Amino acid sequence: MSQTIQLVWKGDFRFDATGRGGSITSIDGNSTAGTAPVDLLLESVGACAAIDVVDILKKSRQEVLGMAVEVEAKRSVPWIYRWRNTAASFTRSVWTSVWT
Repeated sequence: MSQTIQLVWKGDFRFDATGRGGSITSIDGNSTAGTAPVDLLLESVGACAAIDVVDILKKSRQEVLGMAVEVEAKRSVPWIYRWRNTAASFTRSVWTSVWT
C-alpha cells in the first residue's frame, strides 16, 4: 500500500502540503507562516502514540475523557536537525471504565 502527499512551494522556505483527504498543512522552515518541518515530526510522533493509546483504551472498553501528550526531543547540536533521543509523556490523561 502506498500513500502520496503533495508539496507546493509558496516562496522562501514555505510549502503547503496536501495529504490524504485533502487537508492542507502550512509548513515554514522559519516557523512564521506555518509549522517547521522538525516540529511536524514531533507532532506526528505524539499524535501516533496518542491515537494508539486511545485505540487500546477503547478496545479495553475505557471511555477517554481527556488526554494531553508532550513530546520532547534533544538535539546533539542546536544547528543540526537531528534528534539524539525522543520521549513522549502522557500528561493529564483521564479515562474511566464504561462499566462504572
